Amino acid sequence: MTLLHALISFALAATPTEGDLIFHTSRSTQSEAIQLATASPYSHVGIITFQNGEPMVYEAVQTVKTTPLPEWIARGEGGKYRLMRTVEPLDNRQLESMKTIGQKHQQKRYDIRFEWSDEKMYCSELVWKIYKEGAGIQLSKPRTMDSYHIGNPEVRRTIEARWGASVNWKENMVAPSDLAESPLLKVVSDTTGRQ
Repeated sequence: MTLLHALISFALAATPTEGDLIFHTSRSTQSEAIQLATASPYSHVGIITFQNGEPMVYEAVQTVKTTPLPEWIARGEGGKYRLMRTVEPLDNRQLESMKTIGQKHQQKRYDIRFEWSDEKMYCSELVWKIYKEGAGIQLSKPRTMDSYHIGNPEVRRTIEARWGASVNWKENMVAPSDLAESPLLKVVSDTTGRQ
């Protein structure tokens, strides 16, 4: 899908607002393991923000950065996405505070071990912490690594390749699926065809 097609698809589907969450199925090498571990198609998430009036996605990939929305959509499988928004609207104070929290994580490296520290960031951790620390909203309760579907061989291979012999199965985590299932969020638009 070209960027133009992704942009047209998005323009027809929804109008994003500051602070919305956007999910897709990533085409990264770890996407399948995340989907298997969480029993969810959503393996990546970011937060909508605006720069010079243009919609962007604040995300943790190689580093924490902003990506133009059409480019972000085109990176997902089939250019499909789910856009979600808080049930209770965010106020300006919350949005400004969220930006401040987000800026302190700018350019941090991606955390391939999914550790619950601020040294590095993975996508859903970044979103969770921006909401919790910036808006005072806990979108989901962190879970331990061993509470996911870690028995799958692909999942275990991915985790053990990153942790080695010292896997901390009690490490706190939050996955894109945990955020997508939050009762504090509502679906604004979903081009995936899923309910």
